[in-house]
Amino acid sequence: VTVVNAIEPMNPTGRAMIDTILAAGQADEMRRETEREVRELLSMRLEEFCAKHSHTQSHISEVRVTEGRPEEAILRVADEIGADIIVMGSHAHSKVSEILLGSTAQRVMQRSTIPVLLVRV
Repeated sequence: VTVVNAIEPMNPTGRAMIDTILAAGQADEMRRETEREVRELLSMRLEEFCAKHSHTQSHISEVRVTEGRPEEAILRVADEIGADIIVMGSHAHSKVSEILLGSTAQRVMQRSTIPVLLVRV
């Protein structure tokens, strides 16, 4: 089992706002440092979660924290590791919000070439 968590990149508007407040070098350094800290924190929390649920710990081979749109990151990692199945949690959203906005789980299911198992969270 490979556990994947995707960090969405900052949107262009957010980047532009930061760039207008800070000098270019400062903004780039701040982004790199923040990204490193977030990756470390997420990795630590995911590993703690897996350790807490000891019945699953022996089956987990890797914890990955990656950047990108969640559905793209999940599909990319699944392809890289040759996954047989993608298992993911799905929050109960209203049908209207799913139609208008979609959901990560729905986008993964639509694009995946391997089976996807959704677990209601």
